[in-house]
Amino acid sequence: MGSFYEYKGKKMAVIGNGCSAAQVVPTVKKEAASVTQYARSAQWYHERPNSYFTRLEKMAFKYLPLWERWKRLQLFLENDELVTTYMPGVGAARKRERVETHAKEYIFSRTPEKYHNFIVLTSRSVLPPLVLYHAHDSRETGCKRRIFDPSYLDALNAPNVEVIPEGIREITETGIISSSGRQEDIDVIVVATGFQVQQFLTPMEIIGKEGKSLNQQWKEHRGAQAYMGSYVHNFPNLAILFGPNTFPAHNSALFAIEVQISYVARTMLAPLIDRRFSTFEVSLTAENQWVNSIHQQLSGSVFDAGCSNWYINEYGRNAASWPGYASMF
Repeated sequence: MGSFYEYKGKKMAVIGNGCSAAQVVPTVKKEAASVTQYARSAQWYHERPNSYFTRLEKMAFKYLPLWERWKRLQLFLENDELVTTYMPGVGAARKRERVETHAKEYIFSRTPEKYHNFIVLTSRSVLPPLVLYHAHDSRETGCKRRIFDPSYLDALNAPNVEVIPEGIREITETGIISSSGRQEDIDVIVVATGFQVQQFLTPMEIIGKEGKSLNQQWKEHRGAQAYMGSYVHNFPNLAILFGPNTFPAHNSALFAIEVQISYVARTMLAPLIDRRFSTFEVSLTAENQWVNSIHQQLSGSVFDAGCSNWYINEYGRNAASWPGYASMF
């Protein structure tokens, strides 16, 4: 059972300004005495496309089964088209230009004027994007995970909310010292700095046929990799769901998992159950060929644009993203 802390009336700090922090700030500012957010890196904020179903649409969902299937397909295809925003090429760059223009307009319309100096124009090859932060840290849309605003920008208008566009030098017994030396007294710290995305299957330790753990083998190969995102050499009869390079940045993770379940059931589980073979293992050659192909497709994409994001591991490889349409997964 989780613990609960009463933060009402407390001075709170939120470290980070990604998707998690954008959801935390609007909630905690309602009861905290003050919320000080430390935002070290740039982000793009977009209006959340959260439309409401009409009464007629609700009736159609209830009485017309095919209507529900059609709406699901429509949503899937609309999301799948977003991948063209992230890939290399002139067409993708122009699409990012339009997305960034809309994002800029939305950010300016919602962000308090005192933070407008954080939205800076810098030159790029096609059109200059604008980002919420300070100069010389502009990145293209999608390099970091895009934030579809959960009322975060509106929350910045609250008198008890302040954004400090700096990193943290030190956490003391009484508060936080920023990278420039600014000191704030803090009662509660919310750490919204991301997840251990690159440590697949953590905290489980899986040992292969050569006595080596899966994570140790991956360290020797510059990070996690798996054939079709599922099979790893030296680990017979092991299948991973939502493994390396299976994360669709533009569509449903559940769809990717469902496709992998079907693939694993067809290629490994069914033959094992039918006793067509007793051991299933991918070769290192096949694994490397597939992984190299994926990285080649990712080369030049916005995921590899140079910002700090959770797609790129400590070795500089993208071990998370799927490079194409979800429908081609």
